[in-house]
Amino acid sequence: MLAVDISLISARIRVNIDAARARGTCGISDSLH
Repeated sequence: MLAVDISLISARIRVNIDAARARGTCGISDSLH
């Protein structure tokens, strides 16, 4: 159970980081232009 929870949480964190990175780059390019 714990190992599965940890893998799910890490996968969720990775998705959140990717989404934040995409949003951040979009925000930076939007503010520059």
